[in-house]
Amino acid sequence: MNAAHLPPPWLFPQPETPWTMTSTPLVGETETCECGFLRQIIEGTSAPVIILDEHLRYLYVNPAWAHVTGVPATTFLGKKFGEVLPDVQSPDTILIEVLADGQPREVTLTGTTHNPARVDRRLWRTVFHRLESRGRVIRVCGICVAATRGDPRT
Repeated sequence: MNAAHLPPPWLFPQPETPWTMTSTPLVGETETCECGFLRQIIEGTSAPVIILDEHLRYLYVNPAWAHVTGVPATTFLGKKFGEVLPDVQSPDTILIEVLADGQPREVTLTGTTHNPARVDRRLWRTVFHRLESRGRVIRVCGICVAATRGDPRT
């Protein structure tokens, strides 16, 4: 995603007024933080972030995932993991378990992408979390860290 393709509104809701953080501030006052702060983290991190719906279709990928895979972010939307990256192992069984019981799970994704690398196969350590809204399971989020040696572009 980039400025031309903004993330969906549900990812970074814009409240009428900024929400108040409940952490203890340094000067004894409450801090306010708008959801734009979260957007800056997700969009600016070098860690790939993906969000899938309850049917395991892509709803969102951050710029880092689009970069490491060599696939434009819009190509992922509405498709299942293996439909866009058929040579990357799809963790469907793990994702179904995360959706079912809400327990985060760490997996290693492995495979080849459209982005040329100096290695045959890439590895990413990924943690998947269940996302809920109003008590209803609606999404699963994966946050990746490159584990491939020898290629800084992974």
